[in-house]
Amino acid sequence: MIFEIKHKSQVIEYAQAKDVLHLITSYNNEYSGVDGIVSISEITEEEAKVSPLRNTEYDEDEDNDMSPEIMLFDLVCGNDFAIFGSTEF
Repeated sequence: MIFEIKHKSQVIEYAQAKDVLHLITSYNNEYSGVDGIVSISEITEEEAKVSPLRNTEYDEDEDNDMSPEIMLFDLVCGNDFAIFGSTEF
């Protein structure tokens, strides 16, 4: 499942986990708490397929086939907990 996590600091993170409980438990264990989280919402596969994120590996000066944006769905890989996007990076 894909989730959008909003924080008090206005930071938004995108994560994957098998369900909400797995997300909260894993986030708490990895980041020592969930106090700053304001909301967690699920993003459907359909929404993720049309939701672009900035590709941090893109370099406009390099001649390659990379796009400056990557779809949120393309970053998801399985059900293990992972943060794969943020407004901070």
